[in-house]
Amino acid sequence: MNKIPQKPQLHKLYLEIKSRLGIQVTTTLAYWNVITKIKHPTVKGKEPEVKQTLGEPDEIRVSRKDKAVLLFYRDC
Repeated sequence: MNKIPQKPQLHKLYLEIKSRLGIQVTTTLAYWNVITKIKHPTVKGKEPEVKQTLGEPDEIRVSRKDKAVLLFYRDC
């Protein structure tokens, strides 16, 4: 019998990082695809750098557009 190839579980947890502020940051594969295809294509394939930036940022700013959003920066 041939097995049917499994599709990636898009809504399963993909990344989980605890930020320097102690905030648990999570994303699903589906949302990671939105991030890497639409919002920030330059981070595609750079999951380790994203994790490092969230865990050990050089700077954290509050977004001017949405005060509930924190922006994490790191010089790589």
